Parts: sequence; structure tokens; C-alpha cells
Amino acid sequence: MLDSPHDRSTSPHPLLQVCLDLTASLTAEDRYRRLVTAVREIIQADTVVIRRLTERGFEPVVAVGAPMDKLRVVPLDQEPHSLLIESDTPVRLQAGDPLLEPLREGNGMALPIGSFLGVGLRIEDEVVGTLSMSTAARGAFEAVSDHTVLAFAALTAAALRTALLLDTLESERDLLRDHVALEALVLDISTRFIHVPAEHIAAAIDKALRRVGEFAGADRCYLYASEWCSELVEADWYDAKVQLLHEWCAPGVASALEWAELPAYAASRQWMVECMLQRRIESIPDVESLPDTVPAKSRWLAHGCRSVLFIPLELGTQAIGGVGFDAVTAPREWDEHTIMLLRTVGHILGSALERRRSAEALRQAHLDLERKVEERTRELQKKQGQLVQSEKMAALGQLVAGIAHEVNTPLGAINSNNETLSRTFKKLRAQLTTEPAVLARTGKFLDIGERLCRVSDDAIARIIRIVSGMRNFARLDQGDWDRVDLRECIESTLVLVNHMLKGRIKVERQYADLPLVECHVNQINQVFMNLFVNAAQAIRGKGCLRITARSAGDQVIIAVADDGVGIAPEHLTRIFDPGFTTKGLGVGTGLGLAIVHQIVEDHRGHIQVESEPDGGTCVTLALPVQHSSTRLREADSQSL
Repeated sequence: MLDSPHDRSTSPHPLLQVCLDLTASLTAEDRYRRLVTAVREIIQADTVVIRRLTERGFEPVVAVGAPMDKLRVVPLDQEPHSLLIESDTPVRLQAGDPLLEPLREGNGMALPIGSFLGVGLRIEDEVVGTLSMSTAARGAFEAVSDHTVLAFAALTAAALRTALLLDTLESERDLLRDHVALEALVLDISTRFIHVPAEHIAAAIDKALRRVGEFAGADRCYLYASEWCSELVEADWYDAKVQLLHEWCAPGVASALEWAELPAYAASRQWMVECMLQRRIESIPDVESLPDTVPAKSRWLAHGCRSVLFIPLELGTQAIGGVGFDAVTAPREWDEHTIMLLRTVGHILGSALERRRSAEALRQAHLDLERKVEERTRELQKKQGQLVQSEKMAALGQLVAGIAHEVNTPLGAINSNNETLSRTFKKLRAQLTTEPAVLARTGKFLDIGERLCRVSDDAIARIIRIVSGMRNFARLDQGDWDRVDLRECIESTLVLVNHMLKGRIKVERQYADLPLVECHVNQINQVFMNLFVNAAQAIRGKGCLRITARSAGDQVIIAVADDGVGIAPEHLTRIFDPGFTTKGLGVGTGLGLAIVHQIVEDHRGHIQVESEPDGGTCVTLALPVQHSSTRLREADSQSL
């Protein structure tokens, strides 16, 4: 079994291999497929199901051994899933347990379940789903340790959280695309007005209202025009002539012209005039939630208005009318950017005589918006890479901690046995000193035994160093600022990348006395990991990795240099761009240095890269000893 101490070999630990496999993929579907396949193979289950927690209940995400089309959404209070989110440890059930029947029905299984193993998925004490396994054999999961199940649970929870974050990023990109599309529509309307003859402006406005209304999700779109001038005083507000000139209605929606003469219309007319003269944009996402004291509420409800948006139109300092949007079939809330673009449309429709100037302004707005979209897209790509890498590193830290714990227990037994054996040889040799003949015959065997014990001592000491390095590196889940010795971070990371360096790359260290640095330990470990891996991949054949650490005032300077292939001058300006890589297909993702750069910036530090082709590369980090917030707190305490 996976957790047997006798099943040790030089190949990677199966859990670590699963983690490494997951880091090779960025798609949620591929992560889920690899996870359920690994769980099924390692834990030897017939059926594996991952469910995520939603408002509806536990919704199936992926399954192996059970048909997805027959999996149902499990209510939050239905056992045994309710037990999984209440328990901090895996839940095990055997055949005959009444809780297995609803589980079998929920998974669409025809055969009875012999053994069940499940665990709740958590991220920072927040339940995000469940991982359940079953098989027809009774007692099949007894040999599977809780550490193994919890390690898979951590991987699965990280995959669910990553998928959620990626969905959020996709939603933001979709919103940006909608804004760009609406802005393009606005620009298209403006361009068309430039070429529209004066006699066709009315028809062009009707067509523009329809296009804008449909895109904005409105059911009724209308344009009002006023005939007053800017010299009107407050007493003249409601005597000013306001006329409904143009209107577009979705199929089945009544026209405002049908009720413009009704008494209830006067209240909404007064409301519109106030918005016009006060240059006030009014957005009401839910008419029913308005107080009954609002006069226009009765008019809007009487004619089916669920949401209302009204934008006043101006020409210079003069109010010339307004454009309105009504949502009838369903409530609608317009975001600020959309309102801004709709306001631009209103200005185009209300100031057709200024169409050339409006078109130029919109063209510039289009360029500005495209630049903002490009900047936002680059930022989202960078954050996406960082979020994915952060989830990977968090899962890796939990796996490393679990493996270190698993190795430490049998290691203690081996160490104790070896010490006992060594003492036994010494006592045996002492007792045989009185028997020279026997000692002469057995002496060489005692020499061999004692020599083997010394070799075992060296091997055990090396394993202890490796486990210690793994435990130091496993602090990846610590998210608070902490004061650490960066030399310890470097050494613990070197232990984990030793398989890439051993026998091929010589590591030279030059450490000066360093102050403790206030930092995020997990992020700094990730920085060193990325730099050491890059250096190892850049060295072809045998080479040298030089690491220097020194203090300079209120900073600590870390330099990582290699004698690898170097970087071409034309690539140096792009090495921090997300997705940029020169390592070739399947070697690098282009996120390593981008993440290093972002982490160093977040720590208020600096990074410098010096390289030339075939001349090696040197990456220098300058990190402040204290974070800026700490320095401010100390300055405040001194001033007091």
C-alpha cells in the first residue's frame, strides 16, 4: 500500500508525483481528470466523485467509475455528505450502514457499496466541496491512512479554488469585452451620423435607439427634447415644454405615447425635468424598492417598469433633453461604465449638429478604452499566473509537510535500531578481548558490522537534513509577515532542488552575517525555487551555481549566478512578461520570472538581471529588512 514504510524506493513518492503531474496543467478539466485518476489508482477505488459546494447543494464536478449524467445534486443536510463537512478527518463506512443507500442512489449506481471513504474539502477552514470514494469490496480502505486522504483533499480543494478564481477572471474579461463592444457600437453610431443627411436624422435616431436599447438590455428606450434656455428660473421648470420625440420598444412592450397624457404621467415628467436641469444621472435598478413617497413610482409600476435609467443631455451649459431606458421584463442594473457610454450615445442623439466633434471625441475614447483593456488584460494574465502558481505551491507545501511527517516516523525507528546495533558490536568486541582465538576468527566480521553502522549513520544524518529542509519549505501555508533568516530559506530550497543539481552542478555559497528579514516566507521560498530551477535548466552539462548573501544598510542583497547559456540582449526586456519563455515547448511556462518580479515588488524590493549569451546569468535581489508598515509603526512609537 501507499503508506507502508517497506515500500520505499528511489522513485518519487506517489503523492509528490501526483502534485508534479498537476503542476504540468493549467486547465481545470485536466486537473480534475488527473486527480480522480490518481485517487482511483493509488487508493484502489472503484468510484471517485468530486463535488463542489453551491447554493443548491453538493454539485458533481467530475467522476470516474460513475456516470456523470446520473449524478444528482446532493442537499446540504443529506448524509453522509453532511458528515464530511462536519468532520475534520476522513469518514469511513462499511456495507450495511443505512447511510450508503442514499449515496448509491445519488451516484446513480446499480450495485451495492461495500466500502466508502470520504472527506470534506476545505480552504482556510472554508468548506468548498467533498471527495468521496467507494468500492464493492468490504473493508477495502482500512489500510489507507488519513494523511493520504487529507493530502488528496488538499489537492482537490486547491483545484476547486483555482477553477473558481479562473472563472472570476473570465467573467471580468467578458465584462471588458462587453464594454469594448458597446464602445464600438457607440463609435459606429457616431460615424453613421457624420454621413447622415439632415432629412434622415430622425430615422437614424430611431435606428440608433433600437440598437442601443437592445445592447443595453432595455425594453423601452426614448429621447426627450426641451425648448427652454439656460436662463430659466426655478419657477419656470415645470412649465417648460418637454416633448417625447423618439422611442423604441421591444416586441410586446407598450409605448410611452399610449400613456403620456394620463395624470400619473405628470409626476414622472416632473422627475425628468428635475434630472435635466440639475444635470443629474438617475439609475433606479429596482422600482418596487422605492419609498411610496416618490411620486413617479406609481406611474412606473402602472406601466410595468422594473428598472429605470435617465440621462440628461447638455449642449455647452444648456440642458437640451434626456434619454431614458426602461427594463420591463426583468430588473436591470447598469454599471458605471455602461452608463458612461449610454450617456455618450445620448449626447450624440441630442446634438446631431455637433456630430463631427462628437465622433472625434468617441474615437479618442475608443483608443483610451482599448489601451485600458490591454493594460487590464496584461494585469489579469499576470494575476492569473500568480494565482495558479500560488495554489500549486500551497498544495505542494501541504504534500511536502505530509511526506516529511510520514518519513520521520520510520526514520526514528531506523536510527534507534542502528544505534543499538552499533553498541552491540562494541560490547561484543569488548567481551571477546579475553578470547584472542575467537576474536581472531570473528574480528573481520565485527569490523564489517561496525563500518556498516557508520555508513548507516551518515545516511540517516543525510535523510534527517532532507526532512528538515522539507519541513522548512513546507511553511508555504504561512500567509503572515514573519522575520526569517534568508540563508535558511536558501538552504531548505536547495535541498528540494538537489535532484536537479546533484552530480552535475556545483553549489558555491558565500554568506555574510545577515539580519532577520521581514517577509512572506512562502513567497520568498517560491522566489528562490524559481531562480534555482531556472539556473539548473540554463546549465547544459556540468556547471556552477554561485549564491552570495550580504547586508547593505537596511537591505539584504542576494545574488544567484550561473554559468549557463545566458540570455540574448533582445530578450532581456521581456523576461518579466507573463508567458514569455525561451526554454522551448514543455520546459517552461513563462511564469517563473514574472512571479519572482511581482513578489519582489510586493516586498518593496528590487530585482536586476545581468546576462549575455554563453556568459551565464546573474540575478540580484535587494529586499528591505523591514516592511514599510513596520517602519511606520516604529516611527510612530518613537514619536510618542
